[in-house]
Amino acid sequence: MMVVSSAASVALPRTGYRKPIIGGLLLMAAGMVLLSLEIHEVEVLGLTFSEFTVLAAIVAFAGLGLGLAGPAANNAAIELAPDRVAAITGMRGMFRSLGGAIGVALIVLITSTASSVQHGLAMAFVGLSVLTVLTSLLVVGIPDRSTPLRLVPPPQIPHEPRNRNGITSPSESHPAPAQREEPHELS
Repeated sequence: MMVVSSAASVALPRTGYRKPIIGGLLLMAAGMVLLSLEIHEVEVLGLTFSEFTVLAAIVAFAGLGLGLAGPAANNAAIELAPDRVAAITGMRGMFRSLGGAIGVALIVLITSTASSVQHGLAMAFVGLSVLTVLTSLLVVGIPDRSTPLRLVPPPQIPHEPRNRNGITSPSESHPAPAQREEPHELS
């Protein structure tokens, strides 16, 4: 996840925000569907993989999606409204905590009302994958790229020469200090 997250951060200027977010959400949804299938031991080319190995591979696959979507979602929120960074950061933390608490409560509720724990977890993972796919449809509303910041030249001080780009020329704006005259002795 860390490697994919780093690579996704570097690629953001070329890919924009939408593609990594949608791709990451779809990878996470696919990972949750795989978790709902209750896959047990898997045999590939004569090698048998234990349930733990299969589970770890599926969770790693879903983690790749999280690593792909995370940087784009974080940067989109901050770069599209740079004047509200503090509010965005606070709201993002609040919704992550709130989503974690409500998500765990709903999974426990679904699991406790199902015929078995396994069946309840399978239903919860299918529900989460459907919710993730629906969330990916909302990403279309996010602008794909931030508008580049325009550098505004600082206000011109009267009698301060500037070139055509509005930049003060060091040789013109700060003349060499005048020679200080040595005091003459009165005789």
